[in-house]
Amino acid sequence: MPTRPSLSDGSTTVTFLKCSGQLQPFAKSSADLTRPGVDGVAFRLEGKRSEASKFDAMRDTTNTAAESLKQSVADFKGQLVTFIDDFGVTVEKVFVKDVKLVMEKAIGGATGGIIVPPVDAQRLLGWEIYLQRTTLPA
Repeated sequence: MPTRPSLSDGSTTVTFLKCSGQLQPFAKSSADLTRPGVDGVAFRLEGKRSEASKFDAMRDTTNTAAESLKQSVADFKGQLVTFIDDFGVTVEKVFVKDVKLVMEKAIGGATGGIIVPPVDAQRLLGWEIYLQRTTLPA
């Protein structure tokens, strides 16, 4: 069975049905030094940085576990986590810049989800999760 996408801070791990997006690579950034009233343009090269990337995550759950799951995902905000993407690639020390719950729908049951019978999934939750690399890849 393929590895599901997940976020883990060492004590809590949340697994998702999908977590699609792309972590931005490190690249040199520059600062604009142009001053009003002075002709010309000037830039200063800065160190390598990575921009925050938006990921769309989705997870099925039961009614009784929904509030706990929403809180667990919200608690990742501001943390360094280990992230496993949709392709099974693991990236450590990823900063969770923001977490937004954007979808909560009632469902009658699901096949192929994380919740398996005899307990049926009753809700489908969706988040926008903003992740940023903090270390250069090896």
